[in-house]
Amino acid sequence: MSIVQALLLSLIQSATEFLPVSSSGHLLFVKGVFGLMDIPLIFDVIVHLGSLIAIIVFYRRRLKKTIAGAWQGLIQKQFNHPELRWTIYLLIATFVTFIIYLLFGDQIESRFACPETLSITYIITTIVLALTYFARKKSILKLTELHWRWAIYIGLFQAMAMLPGVSRSGLTIAPLILMGLARKEAGYFAFGLAIPAILGACAYELTDSVQLVFVTTYPVMTIMSLIISAIASFMFLRLLNWVLARNTFWVFSIYTGILTVVCWIIFGI
Repeated sequence: MSIVQALLLSLIQSATEFLPVSSSGHLLFVKGVFGLMDIPLIFDVIVHLGSLIAIIVFYRRRLKKTIAGAWQGLIQKQFNHPELRWTIYLLIATFVTFIIYLLFGDQIESRFACPETLSITYIITTIVLALTYFARKKSILKLTELHWRWAIYIGLFQAMAMLPGVSRSGLTIAPLILMGLARKEAGYFAFGLAIPAILGACAYELTDSVQLVFVTTYPVMTIMSLIISAIASFMFLRLLNWVLARNTFWVFSIYTGILTVVCWIIFGI
């Protein structure tokens, strides 16, 4: 893989990580079309790490408030404190996703070498996104007004999104919107969930000496890809928040629907 190809993949991942069209699906699509299937999974993790940096920078004030509020609620044993409940919901959802990965991690990772998987997984993304058309009215609920069991459901949706072609942002934001959650609240929780998910994936891949060979062999390419991903991801995160504010989240189902057909034509099932 050349530096140009690495930067192109970084830009594609950045554009599609936050928009509900599956960054992993797009990376796999490009790899399949251009015959880049020998790129290790650690590269995907590196560009996702750039997206993580963008999330932390974009939500820095809100995250600071959440951490401070959760700590205060914990110390004072005020378990109904909104920020503490938000954090508990996030931990529940993350735990559910982690358990699913422990049970099916090998099968999930094997899909990242099979572009034909996209013909099926993009159908899931398309259906979920299309359903938000029926929730175009302004929602006002806060996450902490929902029962804690919804955190389990969101954890399951996020686990499903570990498959390439299933959008993580789409399958975590869309159900929350359908439940009546305010769109900005849905976006914040969805991307809050991304923080432990990306950190966990990065930590796991960095323990693999085979994966580390790529990082040590191509340090310049690795650093450049990380920087490009972080900058572009920040821009697209702002774009997604703009889309959410205008109740047009469902529009992305048109794109993923077309992509489903394209993947079926190119890769089959």
